[in-house]
Amino acid sequence: MRISRRQVIQSAGASALLASLGQQVMAQAQIENLKIVTGFAAGGTSDTTCRRVATKLGGSYAKTATVENKTGAGGQIAIQFVKGQPADGATMLQSPTSMFTIYPHIYKKLPYDPVNDVTPVSLACVFDFGFAVGPLVPASVKNIADFIVWAKANPSLANFGSPAAGSTPPLRRCAGGPARRCRVQTRGLPRHATGHARPAGWPDRRRERPHR
Repeated sequence: MRISRRQVIQSAGASALLASLGQQVMAQAQIENLKIVTGFAAGGTSDTTCRRVATKLGGSYAKTATVENKTGAGGQIAIQFVKGQPADGATMLQSPTSMFTIYPHIYKKLPYDPVNDVTPVSLACVFDFGFAVGPLVPASVKNIADFIVWAKANPSLANFGSPAAGSTPPLRRCAGGPARRCRVQTRGLPRHATGHARPAGWPDRRRERPHR
């Protein structure tokens, strides 16, 4: 499906709290139990944000608020789950914008409509990207320029971890990150969450212990 520029701008304000609730829900009585759903594993940025939001909404918007991790398919499983819940304000989705602004342009088919199946509610957080290296990168690597030199000399070790195909980290690499601009070959190792993503230069032990 094609999404207009206006729809992309509207979706960008949801780099966060998207919920299956209508406008009339805001006037309802206190909800018994609020479920805040994330498509990523415990310990990552999305999960941590959900738990902070749950702490604030529990006892006010809802009597209790719990977090549910519906991992898999780069966040699509969580969105599909929320899509199937009643629009009564008792289920919320915390998600990066990628699932609504990038996925429609790189996946031929999605199990949800990014415009009509969810309602943007609020921006939950803004954060920066960092760059770290693993134990196979020598201590002499002190900055990006040093890393580029090392990666060119050790292409088989230049692995990087990212939370989901189509999410912002791997796209930044493909669209002009330092390694691509300097024509350095790096290999992405997908992970369920940012907390599971490993720095560049970390050994790839997937054959020894398959990632599940």
